[in-house]
Amino acid sequence: MEFILRSLIKIAGIFGFLMPVAIRLSKEYLQNKYKAAFLEKDPSIRENQLRHLASLRQTFHPPAEQWLVNIRVEDIPMKANLCQQYCGDIYYGVGFEQGELSIVNRFVQNGDVFLDVGANIGIYTLLASRLVGGNGRVHSFEPQSDVYDLLRSNINLNQCLNVITNPVAVGDQNGETQIFINAQNALSSLGRTNRGVVLRSQKVPLVTLDEYAGSMEIPKADFLKIDVEGFEGHVLRGAAGLLDASPNLVVMSELAKKNFAPLGFSIEETLNWMRVQGFEVWMIGEQDLKLYPTRTGMGDYPYQNFLFIRPGNSRYPLVREYSAAL
Repeated sequence: MEFILRSLIKIAGIFGFLMPVAIRLSKEYLQNKYKAAFLEKDPSIRENQLRHLASLRQTFHPPAEQWLVNIRVEDIPMKANLCQQYCGDIYYGVGFEQGELSIVNRFVQNGDVFLDVGANIGIYTLLASRLVGGNGRVHSFEPQSDVYDLLRSNINLNQCLNVITNPVAVGDQNGETQIFINAQNALSSLGRTNRGVVLRSQKVPLVTLDEYAGSMEIPKADFLKIDVEGFEGHVLRGAAGLLDASPNLVVMSELAKKNFAPLGFSIEETLNWMRVQGFEVWMIGEQDLKLYPTRTGMGDYPYQNFLFIRPGNSRYPLVREYSAAL
């Protein structure tokens, strides 16, 4: 069956009118295979099956293509490109950043100002929009033009009137920069991380959060989410004034060695910079929805997503609810 579907997709690439048939059959085939894999009781067999299916999806749903599907995250409807790995994970039921979504659900409150840096198609933006309500605001930043269009489409779909979108990159200076567009758009970065396949580069506007906050008259922020493939430290340093003005700010950021190392950046340096700003540093568990403490000079960090919070933050008691020993 896999061979037949592979052949059909190749033929559909030549005769476009066959593409809807190829998409439907490949989706149905993968859905059934995923259901069977999730029912497999042997963990090692299940993991092998899931790895094979993830690889197979690259053939059925080529990353450079766009096949739009309907998905729901936290019961929020949105359009997603099935050819993107994380979108396919959601569509086929593999899951998506449950620990991080849980943190946002617990820490974000009605009336908050939420900043989503690296918004992509808007999963966190849409969730935050629901949580902050009509008295709050969400400011989203996504520099990839085609992804930004899908972000705007999802915001319109959900009638999010409290969201302000910005088709710009965020960093530690203002001006213009180059972004390397990856076939997997979640891997696109302002630098070459040697991950995925870079399709092209494009010039995009670059702003600091301090400059943006000043221009938008944002006196303080309550939650800052960052995922920009290796340039998270730049975003934080460009927000030094905003961090200082926001005593109850919670920051959730990816800091992944696989992104930092190729760029010559230091995760430890970024963590220490945040400690100097008065923040405690916690790692977010990938499966158990727990927060794990860090210490200076750990060197190696078992998780790649971090939560930063000051001990005097009114939401600090929530950290104790989530905390676990390493």
